[in-house]
Amino acid sequence: MSAGRSLARLAARSGLPAVARRLRRQPRGLVLMYHRVDAAPDYLGLSVPPALFEAQLARLRARARIVPLRELVARLADPRGIDTDLAAVTFDDGYQDNLDQALPILARQGVPATLFLTSGFADGSARPAGARLLDAFTALWA
Repeated sequence: MSAGRSLARLAARSGLPAVARRLRRQPRGLVLMYHRVDAAPDYLGLSVPPALFEAQLARLRARARIVPLRELVARLADPRGIDTDLAAVTFDDGYQDNLDQALPILARQGVPATLFLTSGFADGSARPAGARLLDAFTALWA
């Protein structure tokens, strides 16, 4: 076996190629989408308990710079690219627990978030499809 081939095998076994690939990888953008932050289990699996949400944000902060969604989109559209991993946190539908549970955690961790508010849900004139479906099944067994 040649000295070059032996050296290549040794390098592969050392893990250096994997380290080099990680160091070379391009920065990425990530969007996390939440619906609910509540300790009560959610029948559709849309709810994250507050302690888990807080832990997820802490881990995310350790791995990426969290920016508002608008900034993430602008930075990703920039032809110069991004120089660090970026992340944005969003909430869909505007559940009350976004204000009561999520907002204090976001504020404590200094994390910006974007809320997509469904006006019918906010004023009570509409209900999410999942809630209507649950009501229908509940009525069947009542």
